[in-house]
Amino acid sequence: MSGLSTLKRRGVPQKRSAYAAIALLCVLAVPLLAGCGGSRGLGSEIFGDSASGPVLATPAPSAPATPPPASQGPLSTVPAAPSLIPPPVRAPGSQVRIAILLPLSGPEARIGQALLNAAQLALFDVADADFQLRPYDTGADPMEAGAVAQQALADGAEIILGPLFAAATTAVAPYAHQAGVPVLSFSNDEAVADQGVFVLGFLPRDQVARVVRYATAQGIVRYAALAPDTPYGRSVTRALQETTQEAGATTVRATLYNPGTGDFTQIARQFADYDQRKRALASDKARLAGRDDEASRRALARLERMETVEELPYQAVLLPDAGQRLRSLAPMLAWPVLL
Repeated sequence: MSGLSTLKRRGVPQKRSAYAAIALLCVLAVPLLAGCGGSRGLGSEIFGDSASGPVLATPAPSAPATPPPASQGPLSTVPAAPSLIPPPVRAPGSQVRIAILLPLSGPEARIGQALLNAAQLALFDVADADFQLRPYDTGADPMEAGAVAQQALADGAEIILGPLFAAATTAVAPYAHQAGVPVLSFSNDEAVADQGVFVLGFLPRDQVARVVRYATAQGIVRYAALAPDTPYGRSVTRALQETTQEAGATTVRATLYNPGTGDFTQIARQFADYDQRKRALASDKARLAGRDDEASRRALARLERMETVEELPYQAVLLPDAGQRLRSLAPMLAWPVLL
């Protein structure tokens, strides 16, 4: 857990309510997600980047959480109309305690620190006089987030900003729900939304829809997806299939690969029908080699400079990955890539 950060502006008229200031703080902090690319790829990591699916952290056994009532449904269900938790009643002059849960250590510490800096600046700019923003380090292990949330609640937190990732949000939610404290997660996985848990991240479907609308306006109507077999990769692939249909375009191919693969050469070859098109080139060259006319010789000379023939069934590829995997795959794709 990081140290206490208390920002107080005395003598400033309290023009905004506590919750309005908190909402604006979140709006100002969230855009940093678009500009901060972690070492493993921010988009996929907010979902939980593992081949076996998202890691659902279990609350620490030392303080078991009371499960939500059956009528509220599981935490992985997005409610049609979640009920807002009413603001707590506090004595005049008392502080509003805000806990912000971020990875301030580990591989994503740079993103966590950037978000904390933005939150502190936003709080100073828009908050009322008596706000207390206290950062807590969720580290690299989602299992830690539940224990950190318990500590924040024990410290009197009235609202929780964060965590950043879906697995950590899942770990925090039962404790916050039991305490009646709302959670404003920076995750972009809408599956973690529940009563009292709100998702502030950029949703994959909205991003994909915007890219598809622009690309379709440029004349691209046949798409393919080459995505990691992770919750994020599957979500983006579904979004592409849905949004292309809505835009009057088509997703002609969707391939998921194991993100733990070390060599992506075979994946790229299969995705691009490389071997099939290579055989077609060899067949065309053999057919022209037996001819003596000038046109055939020119055609053969042109084919000698090519690796394959035949058109691909798609005009653009959506490759929702990052880091070393993206650097390995992208050069193998000799056609427009939508990252």
